Amino acid sequence: MRWEQEIARKLINPRSQLFAEHLVDGLLRSDTTNRFNAYQTVIASGWMSRNEARALENMNPVDGLDEFMTPHNMGVVNS
Repeated sequence: MRWEQEIARKLINPRSQLFAEHLVDGLLRSDTTNRFNAYQTVIASGWMSRNEARALENMNPVDGLDEFMTPHNMGVVNS
């Protein structure tokens, strides 16, 4: 937070719409392959949207990627 405040104070015009963001999530991430495999699993399982995964990678959302995916081979079992 201190880095963000100093960058904003010293480098960014207060009237602009820019802001400083220092993401520490990258320090906690595993390698790219494991991270993308995890995204694939949670998206395919239907508990994260594709835009949510994009947000975790600090990417802009894309129209049409907010829908949750549902595996076609799974359904409710009637007992």
